[in-house]
Amino acid sequence: MNTRFRFIASAALVALAGCQSGTGPDWGWHTEPGLVMDDGFGRLIDLPDTIVGTGWRTLVVQTRGSSSCTRAAGAEIEYVNRTVAITPVDSVATRGICTDDLAAHPRNVPVNFSNTGTWTVRIVGRSFDNGAVFETGVVVVDDIPVFRIPPRGP
Repeated sequence: MNTRFRFIASAALVALAGCQSGTGPDWGWHTEPGLVMDDGFGRLIDLPDTIVGTGWRTLVVQTRGSSSCTRAAGAEIEYVNRTVAITPVDSVATRGICTDDLAAHPRNVPVNFSNTGTWTVRIVGRSFDNGAVFETGVVVVDDIPVFRIPPRGP
């Protein structure tokens, strides 16, 4: 019984040591498009319906992946007319001891809404089967219109 306990304790220590050395090159880290899903547990992108004023905004784009073997690694951004295509990129380990969970991996993405009008924001990533694309719209306006009620008078 005592030998069995030592074996289990040793195996646990080896596993914990492996978890703590997840940044090492022996884990086979590489980058790939992030796993994107509209699963209801977290927002894929934080984006209001309307943005006041043109210029740079920081959007938060979220991917999913193992909490121990996936890390947010930025995003690729492409502009075509009034469409912004954002491909979130994750750093993923191919070897090592990985948890089997789908933790959130948010990243800040700077986007330039250079002119007013309706824009399409497209998130391009991967799914469990293959590619995944999600789109949403945003209206960029100069300012918020103020509606005034004329005074009542005789």
